[in-house]
Amino acid sequence: MVMSLTIGLVILYFLIVLVIGLVSAKKQSKEDFLIAERKLGPISLSASIAAGFLGGGFLVAYASYVFQFGMAAMWIFVGIILGFFLLLLYHKRLKELADKEEFYTISDYFKFKYGKSVGVISAIAVILYFLFFLIVEFIAGGRILSGLLNISYTLSILIMAVVVLFYLGLGGFKSVIKTDIFQYLIILLFTIIIGIVIVSGSSIPNSEFNLGNAGIGNGIAFVILGAFATFMAPDLWQRIYAAKHVKAAKHSLWLSSILIFVFGIVIALIGIVAKLNFPNILPDNALLYGLSNLLPASILGLGLVMLFAAIMSSVDTSLFVLGMNISEDITKNYKELNKKQLISLTRWAIIGFTIISVLIAIFIQNIISIALAFGSISLALIPAIIGSFHFNLKSKAVFLSILTGIISTILILSLGYITPESSIISLPVAFVFLIIGQIFFRK
Repeated sequence: MVMSLTIGLVILYFLIVLVIGLVSAKKQSKEDFLIAERKLGPISLSASIAAGFLGGGFLVAYASYVFQFGMAAMWIFVGIILGFFLLLLYHKRLKELADKEEFYTISDYFKFKYGKSVGVISAIAVILYFLFFLIVEFIAGGRILSGLLNISYTLSILIMAVVVLFYLGLGGFKSVIKTDIFQYLIILLFTIIIGIVIVSGSSIPNSEFNLGNAGIGNGIAFVILGAFATFMAPDLWQRIYAAKHVKAAKHSLWLSSILIFVFGIVIALIGIVAKLNFPNILPDNALLYGLSNLLPASILGLGLVMLFAAIMSSVDTSLFVLGMNISEDITKNYKELNKKQLISLTRWAIIGFTIISVLIAIFIQNIISIALAFGSISLALIPAIIGSFHFNLKSKAVFLSILTGIISTILILSLGYITPESSIISLPVAFVFLIIGQIFFRK
């Protein structure tokens, strides 16, 4: 009976997001598909930002660090909040420039500031960033759905891919926003219920609340990764572009930062309770195992649907940004596209990246390494982004900075040396080569 109810909730969830996709596709303009006509208010934006950030794969990775370090893993969320504050310093300039120049992506900004080549190399960085993120989400979602429906891991991933392709292909960015609002309401409601149920029956020792448990190196790495991955998050920039005015963008950043921080505390408590009750499980399994074994059977379905909604809300965001990278940031640099062609190419790119990420997720299932790689790639853009607001940077220097940052991440990942501390290597590498480029290049 309980299992039937759980499966029924998952099916109902799928049906609702599919209907949202169909409704979003009706009477929509080309600008609706691409950027929701830049008319989004603070409530829609904050819900979409929070839902996009709280991906299931990210939460699984975060809970595994909570399992190892206790509440000290919250330094990641401290960093995320710092990232929102950094964006608040620059959001007005970003929004006004995006409206004037009709930006759709973060790489449009780089292309405007430094030319075609920098636009393309920044697009490559964003593609790697979201591809890593997308793979993590598919891995987490596949594990959940396979256990929930008692089907194979591969079939679970394929079901997710088909559902998200359907509503995303129909409604584009507008579907992302509308499904994110629905999914965030699910995440918020279910998380409160689940947090109360799990924590109320547990006695957590004070040692788990020691913020120094992760060590100084890991603590600093968590803050840096959280702050700068948030500051340059391409989906966050896209939502600032989509705001109906500067004030809406500002309010949405404030509101979503608060919502995300509260959510981080709740997930940390779930991870700690899982550790106390099941100390011998693998850290990767902390969140899934905790939900499956600590929740009463009557609300287990709610917990799994909550986690699944978090995953789907991140999958659609990642796929849409990846699609726009190919059409807007790369192809459009070499071939003139009207908006109809832009939409068509975006759809085909979304399909292509779905196939690629599904195949990788089937054969590679190391969530922690891939999650750290996505964070490391984000740092490769930071020196150029911050420098662009304050200095007259040279195009070749910016290109060299981003390129070397990307290479450093790929090297530590391929050599198997990626850890929280080593993953921030792309930041100093990109910074040093930006300075070298500024000194030695003429333009």
